[in-house]
Amino acid sequence: MPFIRYKKIGQKEYAYQITAYWDPKTKKPKQKTQYLGQIINKEKQIYQKKPTNQQKEKQILDFGDTYLLNTFIQTHYKKLLETFQEKTPTLRDCN
Repeated sequence: MPFIRYKKIGQKEYAYQITAYWDPKTKKPKQKTQYLGQIINKEKQIYQKKPTNQQKEKQILDFGDTYLLNTFIQTHYKKLLETFQEKTPTLRDCN
């Protein structure tokens, strides 16, 4: 049976829905926690989640160090390779 747990972090209070269940593998009770949001009205159980404007990653190339490397390769390195291909013969031309 789920219940609501309240946590105070700093000056704000947050609500979490806790659902207990039995894990057959470990043979121990466990909990699943679901974030409900910041408490607006505790008595009426009104909570507010902040909207997230983060874009979900589609590939590993969409964020972090790989994003920087991929962008560099697409802009500078690709042009450099095209320049070398124009000026040097390929293996097919050597026959």
